Amino acid sequence: MRNKKKSVFKKYFYICASIIIISFTFLGAVLLFFASSYFKQEKKELLLYSANEIAQQTLSIYNKKGEIDVEELLHIYAVYDRVMNAQILLVDSNGRGVTCTKTFNSHNGGFTVPGSIMDKLDDEDFYEMGKLDGLHSETHYTAIVPVLIKGQPEYYVLVSMPATELVTFLKEIFRMFIFACLIAIIGVFVMVYFAMLGLVRPLREMSLAAKQYAKEDFSRRIPPYNEFEFSELSTALNEMAANLASSEQMRRSFIGNVSHELRTPMTSIAGFIDGILDGTIPKSEQSKYLMIVSSEVKRLSRLVRSMLNLSRIDAGEMKLSKSNFDVVEVVLSTIFSFEQQLNEKSVDIRGLDSDRVTIHGDSDLVHQVIYNLIENAVKFVDEGGYIEFSFKEDEDNVYISIKNSGTGIEQEDIPRIFDRFYKTDKSRSQDKSGVGLGLFLVRSIIKLHGGDIIVESVVGEYCEFTISIPNKNPGSKFIKS
Repeated sequence: MRNKKKSVFKKYFYICASIIIISFTFLGAVLLFFASSYFKQEKKELLLYSANEIAQQTLSIYNKKGEIDVEELLHIYAVYDRVMNAQILLVDSNGRGVTCTKTFNSHNGGFTVPGSIMDKLDDEDFYEMGKLDGLHSETHYTAIVPVLIKGQPEYYVLVSMPATELVTFLKEIFRMFIFACLIAIIGVFVMVYFAMLGLVRPLREMSLAAKQYAKEDFSRRIPPYNEFEFSELSTALNEMAANLASSEQMRRSFIGNVSHELRTPMTSIAGFIDGILDGTIPKSEQSKYLMIVSSEVKRLSRLVRSMLNLSRIDAGEMKLSKSNFDVVEVVLSTIFSFEQQLNEKSVDIRGLDSDRVTIHGDSDLVHQVIYNLIENAVKFVDEGGYIEFSFKEDEDNVYISIKNSGTGIEQEDIPRIFDRFYKTDKSRSQDKSGVGLGLFLVRSIIKLHGGDIIVESVVGEYCEFTISIPNKNPGSKFIKS
């Protein structure tokens, strides 16, 4: 059963939505906490202030009449009761009720403040949120202020307010907060939705382009974006598409060239051998045609070997078998194999009078490098031109240069001549048998040795390839012959 895939849009929209909801929830909790703290502080200040005012008026009546006038006090307490929606009690120093409003509704007491509360009282103000050890059936905010007569607390004024007002207050705050949040969340969700659409639009365009590339259609290009990351990615994808298109074109050209390279010599070989076997070719000519067959077989062998070497290098299976050998001797033996072509073009060979140059590397692979470079030089040297060799050395590397006169290479083609299957327009017209692997193989082998290859060219004058191979073996020195 396949796993259901989630889109990036939905995933990040849900993430943003979750963050927004969590943020608003946290904000609501903080708001309710501070609203509750503010409400409690306000109630405390209000109750203490009111209790002190009531205590002062109670003391005034006592001083005026010399005793507690319950009726007059109840009239005053009732005013505060209506304004504050609070319960006001007056008790003596022993906690016995003198008078109160609301619940107890007694002119002569009938209630007593628990001793545990009275023990906490002195001539200072007292405040508590609770039931006053059972005096109230529900939680109240209570402020207790002494009425000092001749400096002694003879009476206490208790102003109590039900804590349910806090719940009512918080419910109102919460209701307004939820209403505001719903409006804000809807607005934010709409903005996030369209913002996320804008963010994932480049990804969708890139996805469509990638699917098109997967179908080997590399014509689609991704437009530039203002965002740095998307701009970098779109540029990379466009470059990749261009490279893939070029590689696909070169691959098709390579397949055609390889097919031609294999089919043409094999047809020639089969034709010549059949002619020898059936007597069509006379015995006097057989040696000549056998030489052609041998040359064609060698050419096929080189092509197959190049392809096998590239395959092994790509797979990381190529192992170097290093030894000390004379690279000048390798160059000389390779030059002799092109003697006929060189004579036909009247090419002047220069620089082979060099001293013996011993390098440390894989002789077979280095020979292939030299062969490919000389083969290119022979193909592209002009009539009556020259091929020049030079050998140099420093503490780290041995340098081998192969330079030929001729049309050279255009500057715009130089960065790509080492690409797999790549052939310049000029080389296509001059080298119809090549498959565009020679220089790619050369660079791969040189890199495998830890060296490098560079090319210099002046159009209409010359082209020069210089390879460097690390001189890490003590035997890799110029040796005088």
